[in-house]
Amino acid sequence: MRKSKFSESQIAGILKEAEAGMGVADVARKHGISAATFYAWRSKYGGMSVSDLQRLPGRTRRSGYTWATPKARQGGRKATARDPA
Repeated sequence: MRKSKFSESQIAGILKEAEAGMGVADVARKHGISAATFYAWRSKYGGMSVSDLQRLPGRTRRSGYTWATPKARQGGRKATARDPA
């Protein structure tokens, strides 16, 4: 998956600009993103502060621990039709 050119704190700032009354088209043009990207970010990050975004699962904490994904917790093996129930 491609890494975003915007950090989560930058995304939060962009969303706050639109909440402050700036139009979506103006915000998108200013930051060089599409309106679809803005709405996708808003559906994913809307209403979160920068501190909330930093606590999202999947991020590495100071201790170096990374949250395990559901697939990693299952051992990464997919079930097949031959597996006993």
